Amino acid sequence: MERIDRKRVVVVTNSSNYEPRAEQVAAYFRREGHDVTVIESDFNHREKKKIKRERGGYIYLNTIPYYKNVSVRRLYSHYNFSKKFFKEVQKRSIDLLYVLVPANSLVKFAALYKRVHPSVKLIYDIIDLWPESLPLKKVENVYPVQIWRNLRNNYLGEADLVITECKLYQTILQKPLEKLEVRTLYWPKNEIIKVKLPELLTEKELQICYIGSINNIIDISFIIGLLEQIQLRKKVTLHIIGDGEKRAKLLEELKKAEIVTQYYGAVYDDKIKNDIMRRCHYGLNIMKEDVRVGLTMKSVEYFAAGLPLINNIKGDTWDFVEMEEVGVNFKPEILDETIEEIVCKQSDMERHIRARALYENLFSPWAFDKKIEEYIKPLVDNIE
Repeated sequence: MERIDRKRVVVVTNSSNYEPRAEQVAAYFRREGHDVTVIESDFNHREKKKIKRERGGYIYLNTIPYYKNVSVRRLYSHYNFSKKFFKEVQKRSIDLLYVLVPANSLVKFAALYKRVHPSVKLIYDIIDLWPESLPLKKVENVYPVQIWRNLRNNYLGEADLVITECKLYQTILQKPLEKLEVRTLYWPKNEIIKVKLPELLTEKELQICYIGSINNIIDISFIIGLLEQIQLRKKVTLHIIGDGEKRAKLLEELKKAEIVTQYYGAVYDDKIKNDIMRRCHYGLNIMKEDVRVGLTMKSVEYFAAGLPLINNIKGDTWDFVEMEEVGVNFKPEILDETIEEIVCKQSDMERHIRARALYENLFSPWAFDKKIEEYIKPLVDNIE
C-alpha cells in the first residue's frame, strides 16, 4: 500500500566529486518512502572524461567536457548543465528540490524554478565556495568574478533551508544568509571496512600521510618547508595517496629536499588506504593561506582512520584540533614550539582514539543521517 504522504523529491549535483553526498541524501529520502529522482552529470570531473551510466531513478545530463579545474570552459560547462537541469525540472511536478552547490549557476536556476513554483520546498547544500575557496585573491573583485559569485549570493534568498558543509561558510556568507534558516551538515565518510587503529608506532622516524588531490590549492612550498624543519629533528617519511596536476612538482620538490617519499598514486580501496594510514603518525592537512575552506574531505578520511592532523586550515578544522586534541595546528609565529609538539607527540595513542571518536560523532553515515533527519523532516512534514 502506497503511503499517502509520499513526496516527489529531486536531488541535483553537476559534479562527480559531490555524488557520494547526493547519494546519501537521496538514500535518506528513499528510506522515508518518498519518490526520488537524482540528476547528475555524465562527465567525470576527476578523470576528465565522459561516462555512460543508466540507473532507475537517475537522470544523467549531457555535459560539456572541460580539462582544467580553473577555466572559462569549466564555468561554461556548469552554466550549460544548469540550463539543462532547469528544462528537466520544468517537465516535472515536484515537492522538494535539493541542490548541491557549486555550481553557482545551479543556485540561480533552482531559484527561478522556485519563483514559478512557490509551493516547492528548496534546499541549497553549500559544499564549497567559488570563487572564495580558489586561489584567485588578485582577481576576486574583478567584474567577471563578481558575476560568478553573485550567481550564488543573489539567489540564496529563495531557499527554505540552506545547509553548509562547515560553519566557516556561514561566516563568509553572513550577509546573503542573514535572514535564512541555516544549518551545518558535515560531509560523511562511508565506512566500508572495519578500521584498525595503529597497534605500535615506531619512535625511530616520523611517518606522515598525505591523501587527496594534488592540485593548485595545496601549498607545496609550505609542505616542503614544514617537512624540512621536522627532519632537522627526526627523519621523516611521507606517504602520498592521490594524484593531480601538481603531482610532478610535489614529487620533484620532495626529492630536492631529500624527504623519503612513498607514492602510491590514486587509491580507491578503503582497506589499502587504511593499511597505509595506520602506519602513520599524522595526516597532512595543508592548503594555501588564501583558500577559504573550513573542512577538507582528506581530514575526514584521516579522522575515520584514527589519524591525527598536522593542520593549517582555519575555521572548523582548526577548532576541532584545538578543542578535541586531535593533532597539531601549525603556528608559524611559534615555529620551534609547533615543530617540537609534532615530534614529541608523534606516538600519543590517545589522539588516535580521539580522532576516531570525532569521526563517529560528527562524520559517520549514522551521524549524517541523524542530522539530516533533524533538519529536513520538519520541512518535509510542512509540504501540503
